[in-house]
Amino acid sequence: MEIIEAVRGLGIEAGITAYFEVPLAELSETGLVRALLTEHKILDMSVKLTRASLSLMGTPVKNIDWGIHERNKRQVVVVRMQAERSVNVDDNYLSESWNWIDEQFLLFVLGGRKDGKV
Repeated sequence: MEIIEAVRGLGIEAGITAYFEVPLAELSETGLVRALLTEHKILDMSVKLTRASLSLMGTPVKNIDWGIHERNKRQVVVVRMQAERSVNVDDNYLSESWNWIDEQFLLFVLGGRKDGKV
């Protein structure tokens, strides 16, 4: 803990990476991932985007990578989000960073906010 004590109270630019897994059926129409899940049919052929990497500008969230996977005979979307955020190092900075990136997931991927607003 001496390392934490040495930087306690300092403001830092933190890189935050988080992974999420959500059933495909629970993706909102207003989220970025669902908006990209369109299937195109040409004659007897079908083409569907099943994974992507999005780069975002003008937001602390810099990248959203996602892919559809099979888990226990159901489709889930695994999402990796990368962001940058200014934080002050204290006893709560890790849990506050988790709550913040979770809110970004709700907004960008699920298309809503914790207060239920879009």
